[in-house]
Amino acid sequence: MQRNLDADGCVAGGMRRLRAASALAAALLIALTGCARSDGTTSAGPSAGTVSIVVDRVGGNVPVNDHVVVNPDGSWTATNNAGQSRSGQLSAEQTTAVYKIVTSPAFASEAAQPTGAQRCIDAPTVMITAGNTKVTFVDCMDSSTPPNAAQLLHVVQEKILA
Repeated sequence: MQRNLDADGCVAGGMRRLRAASALAAALLIALTGCARSDGTTSAGPSAGTVSIVVDRVGGNVPVNDHVVVNPDGSWTATNNAGQSRSGQLSAEQTTAVYKIVTSPAFASEAAQPTGAQRCIDAPTVMITAGNTKVTFVDCMDSSTPPNAAQLLHVVQEKILA
């Protein structure tokens, strides 16, 4: 098999393919690392109003299995232990409040923290997901509870699950 070699003894066109592959890898890396902000940091978490917020609350001494989805327009659905579903609409202010929580740097920081050891055996586990950002905690209602996630859970419990 005859191969064309360039001046450096490399297969002709090989460097171009290597450069193209490197450029593609760099572009993919940039796309995966998030959008750069003007202050030089990267954004974390979803953009306001672009993703649904999912709240799952499971387990506990009195077992619960709540699944709530809040959509960017404020509409929501909730399913309980018995598989019964309900739906409704948050007010514009409530919708703004919950999306403000999940798009905050503080919520992203809570998502980056490892889930702590369970400190109370009778509390449910809560998972709040917004896009690729997920906060998981045991709802012991003590200082180990992430404050922003707890605030969102409070709104869900008061406005949707009540």
